Amino acid sequence: MLKKISLESAEKYLADVAPDSTFWVYEGPKVRNLYELTTVLENMDDTAFHSHVHNGRNDFANWVRDVIKDITLAEKIKKVHDRKSAFKIVWHRVEQLGSVIDKSNKKQLDIENTTIKDILDDLDMKSLIFFGIGLAIGTIIGVLVASP
Repeated sequence: MLKKISLESAEKYLADVAPDSTFWVYEGPKVRNLYELTTVLENMDDTAFHSHVHNGRNDFANWVRDVIKDITLAEKIKKVHDRKSAFKIVWHRVEQLGSVIDKSNKKQLDIENTTIKDILDDLDMKSLIFFGIGLAIGTIIGVLVASP
């Protein structure tokens, strides 16, 4: 069963880490976030990969668990022992997290761009009649309550 990822978690997992928490790739660049980890895993050679993953040790999983704090991803990449599988797992997770952020941004944009006309356009005739009746009753009650 997939656990729903919150927007806050997705943003946190994809954010850059503090400079002192970057991942130093063997004979490669520093990695600051999961996007960069995906790129490194896709392009590094197997020798460099195996300098981080061997004899029960998995530096990538440890960094993701301890620094990024994405336990789900860490557990998945801990189980793999080849670069291509690790790349696919991290890439899929980045896509999943990005999707959470995209959906939230779309919802926010939809809310900001919704007008009264859009709301009324979405209502059917029966709903509009009930809305009108409710508005009229509310107005009459308001006038009666406000009258001396």
